[in-house]
Amino acid sequence: MLRRFAGYGWLAAVCLLGVQISPAQQTFNRHQVVLDPQGKLLSWAQPQDKAYDRVMHLAWDFLLHKVPVAPNGLKTYYTYCCIDERTLGGGDWLDNPAGLFAMFVDAATAYYPYSEDRHVLDLVRGPLDYQMAHGLTPAKWEWGGVAYASSDPGATEFRGGHDFLFVRHSTDWGRGDGYGVIEPDKVGELGMAYLKFYELTGETVYREAALACANTLARHVRAGDALHSPWPFRVFAEDNTVREEYSANVIGPVRLLDELVRLDLGDVPAYRRARHTAWTWLMEYPMQNHIWHAYFEDIPVFEKLTNFNQYSPMETARYILQHPEYDPNWKADVPALIQWVERTLGADVPNEPGMQWGAQTISEQIDDMHKMGSHTSRYAFE
Repeated sequence: MLRRFAGYGWLAAVCLLGVQISPAQQTFNRHQVVLDPQGKLLSWAQPQDKAYDRVMHLAWDFLLHKVPVAPNGLKTYYTYCCIDERTLGGGDWLDNPAGLFAMFVDAATAYYPYSEDRHVLDLVRGPLDYQMAHGLTPAKWEWGGVAYASSDPGATEFRGGHDFLFVRHSTDWGRGDGYGVIEPDKVGELGMAYLKFYELTGETVYREAALACANTLARHVRAGDALHSPWPFRVFAEDNTVREEYSANVIGPVRLLDELVRLDLGDVPAYRRARHTAWTWLMEYPMQNHIWHAYFEDIPVFEKLTNFNQYSPMETARYILQHPEYDPNWKADVPALIQWVERTLGADVPNEPGMQWGAQTISEQIDDMHKMGSHTSRYAFE
C-alpha cells in the first residue's frame, strides 16, 4: 500500500498519511485499538498527555532521518507524492510538488516554535529551492515564473504531470494536469509558503519568489460566476488557454495577497483589488451554494462541478476563524462549513463507517471516498 506525504494535518495526527482506519480488524496504523470506558480511542503512545508530542516527533523524525534517497539521487519526497510502506520506494502515482512543499512549510513553521528544532527549517528549504530551480514556468510565458502543481512520479524536472501521453486538444486526458499546465490555486499556496519562509529567515530570494506569484495572480484575476472561479483550476501557462474553469480553493491566493498587503510589499493596490475580487466571489458563490469542487492534482477534468472535497471548505473555515473581521456572519458560516463536510464527506462508505471509535472520520473527495488521517485531522483542527 502507498502512503502519501503531506503536511500540517498529517503531522498533527498520524505518522504516515493515507492510513485507512479498519475498525473491523481492531487495528489502527498497525497498533491494537485501545478504548477508554466511553468507547473512545486512546493513543498507543504513553503517557497519554504526551501522545501528541510523541506522534509529531515521530513524523518529523521520519522525514528528517528515515526517508530514503530515490534512484534519481533525491530524497523521495522531492519527486514522489507517495512511498510504498514496505520498501519505502517512491510510488507510481502523479506527484504534487507545489502543494506538498507548501504543506511542508505550513507544518514546519508551526512545529519549529514548539520544538525549536532548526533541522525542520533546513528540510523544507531544500524542496523550496528545488521547485525554484526545477519546477517553474519560463519567465516569458503568460503565466511565467510560477510553480507547476504536478509532475510525473520520479521526474527531476517538473512540467505538469499526466498518466499517459495525450494530444493537447484531445478530450480524453486521463488524470493529471498535462504538460505545460499549472493550477493557480497552488501558485497562491506555494507563494504563501515562500513568503512565510522569507519572514522567518529574512532571505530575499523567497520574498521575490512570493512576489512573482502574487503579481501573476493579480494580473489574471477575473470576476467569476457560478461556473468560473476568479482563477481557473487548470490553465496552460504559456498562453493562458484554460483547461478547467472552476476551483473553489481561493484561500491560498487570498492568504498570500493579504500578507503582502500587511507587509506593504510589491504592488499593494493590485493585490488589494485581486483579493477583493476573489473574496467577493467566495462569499457570493461557494459560501452560499457549497460547490466546493476541484482541489487535488491527480484527478481528471470533470464536466460537471460534482467532485466536492473537504480541503477547500476546511481551509476557508480556518481562514475565517483567523480573520473573523472579513466575515460579519462568521459565527454561522464556520459551523455551516464544518457541518457540510460532516454530511458530505463524513458519511459511511463501503467497509468504512463515518463514525469510528467515537470520532468522526473524513473522506478526501467524492472521487476518492476512503477515510484518511490527514483530512480527519484537518476537520478536527477546526
